[in-house]
Amino acid sequence: MNLIEHFLRLYYLRRMKVRPSEEHIKEMAELIDCGFVCHFNTETGEIVQVPDQSHPYVDMSLWEEDLSELEDESEKFIFIDSVSSRDGYQIMKDFALSLNKGRLKNKLLKALERKKPFRNFGDIMRYEDEMRDEWFKFKTAAYQEHVRAQIKMHEEEEMDYEYDEDDYEYDEPMNLSEIKGTYRMDDGTPVNPDDHPKPSLCLLCKKNDDPNEEILCNLNRMDQLGAKEFICAAHVPVFSEN
Repeated sequence: MNLIEHFLRLYYLRRMKVRPSEEHIKEMAELIDCGFVCHFNTETGEIVQVPDQSHPYVDMSLWEEDLSELEDESEKFIFIDSVSSRDGYQIMKDFALSLNKGRLKNKLLKALERKKPFRNFGDIMRYEDEMRDEWFKFKTAAYQEHVRAQIKMHEEEEMDYEYDEDDYEYDEPMNLSEIKGTYRMDDGTPVNPDDHPKPSLCLLCKKNDDPNEEILCNLNRMDQLGAKEFICAAHVPVFSEN
């Protein structure tokens, strides 16, 4: 793979993929809480859920069609795994620690130190009518954060390529400034990004004027010259906390 192919691959990942929305994240968090693992289709936005195979007594033969699709087209999907036992335990402990000092806090912390902490915790919360809703809210928020973390990890794996000269083959010496300067349309017409004003979406993006993003941003802008609406799946608002 040469350097241009490398940038084009990054551009494809940046430009074409559908990213999970907050509604997608909420739905996947609920499915995980119900014992499923999720696969988010980055081309259609569809969520494919299958049972967590680590659970006993799961008949996976009922899900053969979905499993076959996931195996054949795995590159399209973001895999969202279930919450591990260790993380589930930590969520319960964090909830207990978040409570004000009192009977329930001490009771939960002691229950988590004994054998079968999940059962102990559930048995206590079953009779805590006033705090049960607070626990469900806390758990829901934690599961949603679990989904966000896995999405972020997937995107970093896809996008964060470390350049290594040994990974590339060159037909002739290549000057990176030549790649940055002039681009060519599909018909071969040369075009210079500096000759075209940046869309307002770019000006309000954290990545604007970031030299590490310049090539990808230019490829995206030049590809949409003349379009009625400029679209960028990688847009990060200036005022975003991320």
